[in-house]
Amino acid sequence: MIKRTLYFGNPARLSRKDAQLHVSFPEESGQESRTVPIEDIGMVILDHPQLQIGQALLSSLLENNVAVLCTDSKHMPAGMFLNFQGHTEIAERHASQIESSLPLKKNLWQQTIEQKLYNQAMILKRYGQTCDDILGLSQRVKSGDPDNYEGQGAALYWRRLFDPELGFKRGRYEDGPNSLLNYGYAILRV
Repeated sequence: MIKRTLYFGNPARLSRKDAQLHVSFPEESGQESRTVPIEDIGMVILDHPQLQIGQALLSSLLENNVAVLCTDSKHMPAGMFLNFQGHTEIAERHASQIESSLPLKKNLWQQTIEQKLYNQAMILKRYGQTCDDILGLSQRVKSGDPDNYEGQGAALYWRRLFDPELGFKRGRYEDGPNSLLNYGYAILRV
C-alpha cells in the first residue's frame, strides 16, 4: 500500500487518539476535526509556526516509520525525525557514509555530477535547446569536481530551461518558480 504524505500549513493541534493521527483546528477556522490511521502515513510535513504536536503522536509516528519533516520560517526543510530503533538500516547507512574514505566520497560526487550534467543536457535537447557545452562539461568532471562544473552547468541549464522573457533568475531567495525549485531540492536533499 502506498503511504500518505500529510502536509500541515495552517494552525492545528495534532495528537494521537486510538492509533490515529487526530487533527483539531482552532474554533475560528470553522474546520472540523479529522483523523487518519497512523499506519497509512509515510511522511508528515509540519509547515506552520502555530502547529502543536503531542509527544504520544510523535512516538507513534516514529514507531510506524513515519518521517516527520519540520520547516523553517522560509518554509524550507529545517530538520527531520526518523525512527532509529525499529530498523537499524538508517543508522547503518549513516555510519557507512560517515566512515567512507575521502577518495570514495570524491569519486561518488564525480559520478553524481557527471550524471546530473548529462541529464540536464538531455532535457535541454528534448526541448530543442543547445546542450553540447553541458555535455562537454559532464565529460570533464574530475574527482570531487574541483573546477565546479556542476555550478557552471547549472547556470547554463537554468538560463535555457526557462523562457528568458519571464525574467527567471536562479538563486536562493528569488521569486517563483525559483522558490518552488528550492523547496523541491530541499525535500530531495532530506
